[in-house]
Amino acid sequence: MYLEDKTILANVKKSVKESFIAPLLIIIFAIVLYRNPENFISVAVSIFGYGAIFIGVLDLVFYFRLNESEKLLSKHMNQGILLIAFGIIAFFENALLSEMITVLLGGYILFQNASRIGLALYLKNKTKNAWIYVLVMALINLIIGLFVIINPFQNVQLNLYLASLLVIAEVFLIIQNILILIGIRSHDKEDK
Repeated sequence: MYLEDKTILANVKKSVKESFIAPLLIIIFAIVLYRNPENFISVAVSIFGYGAIFIGVLDLVFYFRLNESEKLLSKHMNQGILLIAFGIIAFFENALLSEMITVLLGGYILFQNASRIGLALYLKNKTKNAWIYVLVMALINLIIGLFVIINPFQNVQLNLYLASLLVIAEVFLIIQNILILIGIRSHDKEDK
């Protein structure tokens, strides 16, 4: 394997390890939403605001700790700025974001999984079967993201629907992370 491929795979591995935080926070949000749906969205937008700023700052710190070749492929800078901006907007436009929560969460799911499709295709020649599972789960999550945005249910059902789809999408994202790490580890063993 070329040195460049090893560097890219090391960067992918590092990025995947760092991306376990957001899905876990969203799963917690979904569980609380499912158990306590009344007025939860407005409070959740504020909590998301704090969380977005925190994760955005972490992304920026991660970005500035990378070397130049790692920065090229990193999404930390873009993601960090967007998350901090979202956090600030959450404080000033809470009511608006509360109404748009499904679109925002659906957009997040689409963004994460569009990136995973590209990653799965890159890993096609680098891992045995992990890339297939990552690709299939990313495609399923894209469909889930579209359903979250389209929101075909009434407001009464919205919270249960949203919570269920979020848990499914984020569990798939965690499984994708694990499969990518396993695939890279098996690839590393084959090269030795």
